[in-house]
Amino acid sequence: MRRFTRYLVALGIAGAITAGVATEYHSVILLAGIFQVYTVAIAILLRYPALLWDSENENRWASGVFSAGLTFGALSLSQGLGAEFHFGAGVLGFGLALFGLGCGIWVAE
Repeated sequence: MRRFTRYLVALGIAGAITAGVATEYHSVILLAGIFQVYTVAIAILLRYPALLWDSENENRWASGVFSAGLTFGALSLSQGLGAEFHFGAGVLGFGLALFGLGCGIWVAE
């Protein structure tokens, strides 16, 4: 995928995710964090699609471990802010995990 197209797709998806969270939460800092984390993470992950979607056994184990840690971390973050579930914090936690995954793939490449 060409760089310009990859960046446009990343901006569009990050904007849609941020707009979805903005319907419930209006914190500018939270929304800015969600937008920038998802934009960079998606752009990096689109750069290396074979590493992300490969079907080798080693990658399945890594994907499973990553998914389990991501689920636990995002739910812990979203419920750790107060008595009720905070969707915006969960979305930001998920984006941070994707960002970490993308940067890890980038560094390994």
